[in-house]
Amino acid sequence: MAAKRIYSSGRGTQDHNPQQVYRAYERITMQEYPGVETQVGAQFWGTSDLKTDGLHNEVMFHTGLLGQAADLGDDVRASVPMATYQTIDQVISNWKIVGIGFEYSPEEIEDDLYDIVAPKVADLPRLLTDKEEDEHFYVYNNGETITSGVWGDPLFVDGASAYLQLVGQPGVNYGSNIITTAGGVSYHLINQAEQYGENFISEEGRISPLRIVKILCSPMNADLLRVYYGASSNIEQSNPNLPNPTDYTPEIVATHRLANPNDIIFFYEGWEQDLKEHEKYRSRSQTDQVGWLNQKKMVTITRSRFGYYWHFNRRVVLAKGAATA
Repeated sequence: MAAKRIYSSGRGTQDHNPQQVYRAYERITMQEYPGVETQVGAQFWGTSDLKTDGLHNEVMFHTGLLGQAADLGDDVRASVPMATYQTIDQVISNWKIVGIGFEYSPEEIEDDLYDIVAPKVADLPRLLTDKEEDEHFYVYNNGETITSGVWGDPLFVDGASAYLQLVGQPGVNYGSNIITTAGGVSYHLINQAEQYGENFISEEGRISPLRIVKILCSPMNADLLRVYYGASSNIEQSNPNLPNPTDYTPEIVATHRLANPNDIIFFYEGWEQDLKEHEKYRSRSQTDQVGWLNQKKMVTITRSRFGYYWHFNRRVVLAKGAATA
């Protein structure tokens, strides 16, 4: 009797053996690296309360009542003055769409390569949120040129070519929201930022001190600020008996996405009312099949539609650091 001959393939050449192919891909591992940055940008925009079903939104603002009560002496029949208020409006229409997609052939699934395809599709949200994180900081990184707000001014004004202004009072110039870092993190810089809040004038023209509640900076400056705020004594002096000149520690958030890592941005009480994130949809995902026969493709895309704007720029301050090369 003739011997039984068995023909087999090594890795699926002439006599295709799918089990051999499967074993070749038995373990699919994505190379990961430590230190993936946490997304923090959403912490620096207040949630918009505007509708999202129109091409633009018009907003009307008003101040509280202006002035003070009059001193009438002892004249019981004297007329008291009538209080008034200021108004101003703004149109918001700056939508932006960002998105990313991935396509693959259904036959790749049939070839037991799902361990490759599925993780790649699942990676789309990571690519999208990475782009969105850049967008969260785009306005801050370009705040001296990008314009918005009821006055159409930049976010950070120098007090020379553009001024901070009060509601309904275009002729009243209120200086600048840019300060210099004076050589980097120091008690002098912290004091400058605190002075801005201490001397804050309300929309009604009255003194209304504000506290610093949040600081945005690079990880290096964040470490320094935590040391300065948290020290038991004045660390700039060689005398442990001198008290720390700061009396409270605001929230300090670090990011690698500042265009100039030496910049420091201070946020004051109520900033969420001024700086807004306008959202139509976030991370909308869609999958569909296109093509025919062996040309079929599965296409998955994920998109976001949003915009950033501000009403007023008086409760955020840029401490400009030394320019980097």
